[in-house]
Amino acid sequence: MMKVLLQKSVDLSQAWLNSRVNGDVNITSLCQYLLQLMQQHYFTAKTDMLMASQTAPIHGAVNALQRCLLEVPGVMYNEMDEGMFAKTLSLMENMTVLLLGVLYGDQDTESKEVPPSFCEMGNAISSVIGHQLSSDDHEEEHVLLPEEHSLVLTCCWVSLKEIGIFMGSLIEMMADESNKMEHLVTAGDMKRMSKLFKDIILKCRHWGAVEGCCRGFTKFCSTLLVSADREIRDIPAQLLKEGLQLLQSPRGTSVTRRAAGLPMLFLCVVSAAETNQSRSLLSLSINTLLEVANRPLPDNWDQTVDLPQVCAVHSLNALVRGSGLAVAILKYCTVMATLALTLLNSRCWAVRNAALQLYSSLCTRMLGQSPGGDHATAQCGMSALTFFTHYPSLLPFLLGELRNAAIDLHHSSQQRRLCVHPSLYPVLTLLAKLQPGIQPETRELSEAVTPLLQLASSPVYSVRVMASKAMVAMMPSSKYPAFLCKMVEELPRSTEEPYSHNYLHGQLLQIRAILTQVMQTDKAALNSHSLIVEVLESKMWLVTTTQQCLMIRGLYLDVISLVRNSCSKDFLHQLCALLLSELHTSSHHLQVGSDSFYGVALHFLCKDRSWMCLVWQNFSRWNAVFKLSLLRWASETCGSSMTNMPHLLEKILQVNLKEVLLNEDTEIRVVYLKAFVSVMTGGVCSLVLEEAAIQECSEILVRSLEVSDGGSEYLSQALCAASLLLSKSLDHTLFPRLCNILQRHMVPNTSEALRMACAESLSLAGVPLMCKDQKSNPHKLGLSIRVVNIGLCLLQDQSEQVRVKAAVFVSKVQNPTPGGIEQQQKSSFLAHANQSILMLLDLLLEDFWDHCDLLGVLLYHLPESDFSRLLKDTKETNLYERDDANMYAEPLAISECVLPYLLQLAKKYPESSGLAQILDNWVHDNLAQMLENLTICKKIISGQQSLECSWLSVLSEPLFHSHLCGLFTRAIFLNQLLMLSAELHLLYNSTILSRDLLDVYRQLCMNGVFLPQVFPDAIMSFLEKSNVQVL
Repeated sequence: MMKVLLQKSVDLSQAWLNSRVNGDVNITSLCQYLLQLMQQHYFTAKTDMLMASQTAPIHGAVNALQRCLLEVPGVMYNEMDEGMFAKTLSLMENMTVLLLGVLYGDQDTESKEVPPSFCEMGNAISSVIGHQLSSDDHEEEHVLLPEEHSLVLTCCWVSLKEIGIFMGSLIEMMADESNKMEHLVTAGDMKRMSKLFKDIILKCRHWGAVEGCCRGFTKFCSTLLVSADREIRDIPAQLLKEGLQLLQSPRGTSVTRRAAGLPMLFLCVVSAAETNQSRSLLSLSINTLLEVANRPLPDNWDQTVDLPQVCAVHSLNALVRGSGLAVAILKYCTVMATLALTLLNSRCWAVRNAALQLYSSLCTRMLGQSPGGDHATAQCGMSALTFFTHYPSLLPFLLGELRNAAIDLHHSSQQRRLCVHPSLYPVLTLLAKLQPGIQPETRELSEAVTPLLQLASSPVYSVRVMASKAMVAMMPSSKYPAFLCKMVEELPRSTEEPYSHNYLHGQLLQIRAILTQVMQTDKAALNSHSLIVEVLESKMWLVTTTQQCLMIRGLYLDVISLVRNSCSKDFLHQLCALLLSELHTSSHHLQVGSDSFYGVALHFLCKDRSWMCLVWQNFSRWNAVFKLSLLRWASETCGSSMTNMPHLLEKILQVNLKEVLLNEDTEIRVVYLKAFVSVMTGGVCSLVLEEAAIQECSEILVRSLEVSDGGSEYLSQALCAASLLLSKSLDHTLFPRLCNILQRHMVPNTSEALRMACAESLSLAGVPLMCKDQKSNPHKLGLSIRVVNIGLCLLQDQSEQVRVKAAVFVSKVQNPTPGGIEQQQKSSFLAHANQSILMLLDLLLEDFWDHCDLLGVLLYHLPESDFSRLLKDTKETNLYERDDANMYAEPLAISECVLPYLLQLAKKYPESSGLAQILDNWVHDNLAQMLENLTICKKIISGQQSLECSWLSVLSEPLFHSHLCGLFTRAIFLNQLLMLSAELHLLYNSTILSRDLLDVYRQLCMNGVFLPQVFPDAIMSFLEKSNVQVL
């Protein structure tokens, strides 16, 4: 706001200065005023920190000075002189010392190199605000901080961050003005500023404050490194050396995770040096940190004190993660990865933890950041050949780690076989992240196949899994068929052959991994090797009860599922019969791993139409585990595979619905309802339930929704299921209760899952509810208006998915295709959310213009216009802006949309006596308050002091603009009614109201507040109709 004021105030006369800046004739500019204001805030904080955090937070004045001085063209050149710079630097130093002293609880912070712990900061702030615990309170543990405590702490952290950002930006801009830099700033000043940055970064524990300050520190270092003065140019290097020396010195206490601000100090200096091509600082940092990290641990170290090795590894991690060093750091990645994997064998947990974080960052940096979600594909990754071409010296080390683990695994000594290799899993994880390529066979890469194959017998489950994934990346694709033939042949033919369960499990994992890759890339290669399928069929004993390991049985089924289309019919029939028989006999004899195996078996059976029918016909007799597995399958495969058998599933799910709803197990109710909705909406949605059963199930669902029983996930599914049932019901007595539920859960402060369920519910039942409402209550139609209102609210939701789903409802409403709902669902188009709002408003005005609820619906979507309450809120000082729950809804846009419809509604005043009565009542109830709000608005603009609230403070209030939109929309609508009704015109003259509105609009424009053009156009139209000339 200060920046806007400075830009708008081209000619600041002395009279303005004397009236606005407390009459101080020594202050000749806004920047000087802000500097003085900052000094006043400093003195306030020095006297009473709690009062300063509530009424005069330092960060606001610092940020305002930064914007005015640095972001308005020409101000820096005209305002900054030697005296102002000296005053600014001195004030920043004093404020930094004060704020850090508050956090330490001691203003003597010079001798302290370690930041205070959070406990120490809490005690220090408690003493500042006078909330020291009494002797009676020591027995009670206070979990939540008081509001004053949080306010002081936030004020300190945010202010320190803003000071760092401002000082860095100031020096950067002064460097652009070479004359300013040379004449105003000395080497001594630069050293003072470097100490200021160093103190904030190393002595402030808050990560956000450190990161924010580092933005300014990086600019500061970049400016110094290009200075012509050698003494100034050497300051960043000196800071780096001091930091490295501090890292190696013994500490008296522990600092925060990731070594607090010391790594950020290194990162800022090195990033600035990299920008200016001074790479010697990067080399110095890396080499020193590597040397410190490689030092052996002392024999007896204090677990409560940070080791230099730990800080060094965290500092390396910060350098790797820094985006400014993304390219320059790559040549050091190999040696750092070797270090990280080596340190995983350390006997110190803190070293191992830091090494694992460093290794994770290195993997991301070396492999590149791939997109997540649906965009993550194999094309985004890096092949093994490409990776080790970039990092050739890393491959021998990784192979050595694999060989050592494989050798110990096959050692004759049991102790060696069970030996844990901490670096093994991270190595396998890196190899598994590599993508399979079409690389030619190379000796180096092929050497990894043998140890990976040996690791298939590891007693650690996760090692076997990752080894199978790594095998896909390290083996050339041309070797896949031969490898599969070899591995399948090695599978035992019966229990008579000696075998290891771990190795058999590992073999099947590798077969599944390779086979999955072949099926995705080259199915023809598998078809040419029919021997693989034949051998797999001959090993069917692996899925029978003869094989007691359920994990192995499930893996064999997974493998068969991949080659199912190539298997013989007799084999598949025999296998399915075996599985179904075991499901019947073993359903009540569960054991460890049975859930997973029987789930795989059920899914395998359901892939065939005839076997799926047999499985689902016994649905009511299956146990809860089997039911959950079937229901999840139905939810996941309700698309194309369900089209072959929709009627059976619909019937079964409907018949068992009431029984499940009465079940106390929330999990099965959630999964069942999800499957029910998915299947019913994926098919033709034909109900076989009788009307009484529909009403019973709907009543249970609606009652649970009304009492909010079962959690948000269950409520979301219950809402969709209830809407689906009621859309097919002949009885509409539950419709109003369903609307009440939708209105309660559609508001922005509810969970997104519930709002999404509301939109889905509206899409399922909105059109049927409106159709039945129009048939049963042709003269009331209250339910239809409520449904449309819910749609308008959801179309303004902050979630795009919710808006899109609500637009589906509008598309069905607008669909002109005759026929049932099913036909409308197939032929309806999807409208944009913004266009859908206009469609619903058109529908309201065309079909429900004379309904008693229409006016309330239109006004509901307008922003508030209570300026008395706004002024009260403005007087309260807030550190941060207040954010609404819904950040998508735009008050200006919705006011602009609704105003034309309100004016059209007003024009229908003479056409209906009922509507006229409603509008008359609204005018009588709201005229006085609207005129009062308009009067307050005039006083705010004119700057009358009786309001005790300045124009600038109101202008900076986030809700001020939305209140103006709400006021103008309502006032223009009211003015239209005054013009149309002679009785209403007696209450207030419409011409006077039009002139007042136009006058306020023009004053707002002159003061920098601009409203939509639709407002002045409507006002001018009123004046023209009244034959009033406007200048």
